[in-house]
Amino acid sequence: MARVAHAETTEPAGKAPAGIATGETAPAADAPGTSAAPVAPAPKKYSYWQSERHTYFVSSASDVGVIYVRPHVTLGWGAPFWNFFGIDAYSVVTNSFVAGAVAFRANLPFLDVQMGVRHTYPYNRRLLPKQERFEASDLSLGEADERSTYNVIELEITPLAPLFGGAVFAELHPMWFDTSTDVLLYEEIMRAVIEPPFAMRTRLGYVRGLDAAGKWKFGGMVEYMVTPGRPRNVTRLGPIFIGGLTDTLEVLATATVPVDSPDNLGFYEGSYGFLGLRGRFAHRF
Repeated sequence: MARVAHAETTEPAGKAPAGIATGETAPAADAPGTSAAPVAPAPKKYSYWQSERHTYFVSSASDVGVIYVRPHVTLGWGAPFWNFFGIDAYSVVTNSFVAGAVAFRANLPFLDVQMGVRHTYPYNRRLLPKQERFEASDLSLGEADERSTYNVIELEITPLAPLFGGAVFAELHPMWFDTSTDVLLYEEIMRAVIEPPFAMRTRLGYVRGLDAAGKWKFGGMVEYMVTPGRPRNVTRLGPIFIGGLTDTLEVLATATVPVDSPDNLGFYEGSYGFLGLRGRFAHRF
């Protein structure tokens, strides 16, 4: 019978003394000549979704934000949001572009790997001529311009490790673009002007719990955009806030602003930001 996945209580390694299940009387722990077998503590739980039970499942980690909607679904085998492999699919709808993607995904408790393809359709972006510097106004689509619709193959590797009572995380996100190498384009996910066929987003950050349960976290992140062919790469810095409203719903807030860039795209086009909610759901088979 399928059911909604939940955090499963891990039984302690030690078992009850023999005879309890059959109604026999077990010797007292302090009785002369007897000693109680030590009971091992339950393993530490790092996540609500932590589980050793592997099954087929369907899950979703979807976002709703300002101004941003990202419906997401995963079909996989394992423990959802903890230890699994499967197929990911999502779409992104914002006030500046729409995108859809499908990827193979393998997830371990402290490592996430995805590889797939994404199609991006911007509402008002053009393919850009090769030049040294761009302003935000240079990105807009004119009557004689070609829209910068593109496909991209993506590999995303995200390790995570506990450190000093919090967690340090990183991201390596190389991208290979299926578009002309005679032009530049504004990459909507990277929030930067790149020269095809290759670019890469890297991240390094740290978050620490603000409460004893670790549901409310605060930290910071640096983003480094590798953009071969451009005068120099893009560096952004900013804070991160994660608040666990329930075991399956959290509020996310982050904003990274450029501290070094070859372009002057302003705060809106040159920064990365998100403010919204992420809800998680899983159904096992």
